[in-house]
Formats: sequence, C-alpha cells, structure tokens
Amino acid sequence: MLFRQFIREYAARTGRTIRDSTEACEDFISLVMDVLLSGDNLNIMGFGRLSTVYEPNCKRFNPNTNQMEIINRVRMYFRGNKYFMKKLKEAYGAREVAQESINDKDKIGGDSP
Repeated sequence: MLFRQFIREYAARTGRTIRDSTEACEDFISLVMDVLLSGDNLNIMGFGRLSTVYEPNCKRFNPNTNQMEIINRVRMYFRGNKYFMKKLKEAYGAREVAQESINDKDKIGGDSP
C-alpha cells in the first residue's frame, strides 16, 4: 500500500479530510522517528515493538571491490505482539488454505484412478 492510499483509507475510516489525515500521519511518523533516533524503543499496545540496535565494527564482504569492509551499522527491528501475530497468521493461513484449494482444483482430472 502506498502512503497516499493509506491516507485515503485513514481519512475514510475516521471521517477526516485528506489534508488533516496527511498531517496526522506525518506527525505520527515524525514522532516515531524521533523516538527511534533517540535510542528508545517504541511499544504500541495491540501492535508491537519497534527498536533500533547499533552494531559497531561489522565485517561485510563488498562484492564490488572483492574486499572485506568494517562498517558501523544501525538496524531497526519490529516485533509484533501476540494479538497482532495471531491475526497475521490467521490472515496468511486463510491465503494458504485458498491457495491449497486452487492447487487441488488443478489436480482434478490429472492422475485420478
């Protein structure tokens, strides 16, 4: 989903204008960035946890130069909470079941006795 699509969906669900929705989402993103850049973790109840980890002196192979390089790197992690992960598994489980039924329909008439 693109940011514009997200804004339209948010505006439709909340009854706000596109301008107000854009402003609210941009403010939220700015606040999340400030929290993460300060080194803090962000726990959102019912959703999950965002955190950053600083990894000093990581050895990485650069295929362009064929040499090992030592870099300092910061990674961002997301860990969904139990409720979110359960909903996510249900959503993907439904897709897997639908895909299996499509595959079963393809097999009909193939190797049946």
